[in-house]
Amino acid sequence: MWQAVCQAWVLIPMLAWLPGVSSRLSFPWWWGISSLAVIAVGLCQPQRKLIRVTGWWLLGCLAIFWFHQREFGMASKWLMGMISYVTAAHLIAERGRWSWIRTALLIAAVAQIPIVLMQVAQVPLPYVMERIHPCGSLGNRTELSILWGVASLLTTGPVAWSWALLSLSTGSATGSVPACMVLLIPFFRRWGLLCGSTVALAGMGTWAWLSIRLLSRLTIWKSILTWKIPIWLGYGFMGFPGGFTYDDPVSQLILIRDTHSVWLDWIVRTGVLGMVVGAGWLLWTIQRTRRVGLWPWFIFFAWIGTWQSLEGRPLIGLVGLVWMIALLQERTDAVGT
Repeated sequence: MWQAVCQAWVLIPMLAWLPGVSSRLSFPWWWGISSLAVIAVGLCQPQRKLIRVTGWWLLGCLAIFWFHQREFGMASKWLMGMISYVTAAHLIAERGRWSWIRTALLIAAVAQIPIVLMQVAQVPLPYVMERIHPCGSLGNRTELSILWGVASLLTTGPVAWSWALLSLSTGSATGSVPACMVLLIPFFRRWGLLCGSTVALAGMGTWAWLSIRLLSRLTIWKSILTWKIPIWLGYGFMGFPGGFTYDDPVSQLILIRDTHSVWLDWIVRTGVLGMVVGAGWLLWTIQRTRRVGLWPWFIFFAWIGTWQSLEGRPLIGLVGLVWMIALLQERTDAVGT
């Protein structure tokens, strides 16, 4: 039962749906429910490994919440989400097995293929798509690209390349670029200048496609300088005065806006206090990554966190906590390549 609950923590948010609700909003709801199930069942399981670092992280989040009580509704929602998601990941790392999570991620990635094919064939499905592109059960091609990119990290050889090419076929560079980058690292080491020139030419060829998206981000990031953000505590958890917004009625109602960057969102919302908490997490992550050798995950998450935000792409949070589980269990087999 414990294994099934841990795998459901990964599978349910990605495969379940709410009628008429975009996956960007249904994902956190299902993830919260499955996290509570993990906490309830996990507390009854024997402890396999003593882990303390997540407690320090939650204390840092509590400090951020304490200084943003003026936005009690949004801040408490954020804090409760952090507690449930991180505690569930902590219990899986402490009392579960990494192989369960790896299997669940690959099952979710494989499950997207028939769903995408049915969407291409225009078969009616209950999933709400944000754009016209086939995107599986995840609602948008960016998160589909991320999931298939993660599958590439978890596999080896031709299988890893197949997942990377599937990620590339979505048309989103978010998950495909770091997946291909990780696979090309051995070739860079061997061929050096030749591979570097090839990648440079490929980059120039895709610049026209990337430039519009890059320009829109740079415009928003530049406008942040005019927001008059409190430097010590940040802007808080209310809607930004600028930033990217979303078209669905619920997002318009609750003013969901972001900067399309996990790191920039964190700094803008939490200020210097958040930077201190984030720096502690970053130092621990780098130290543990060096020990375990999970640099491909570090590269992958650094890339997707630069170009997307948790508000817009909640799958990034799940991917980040899966990476944390691998680090906490010191699983050198978390990278297939």
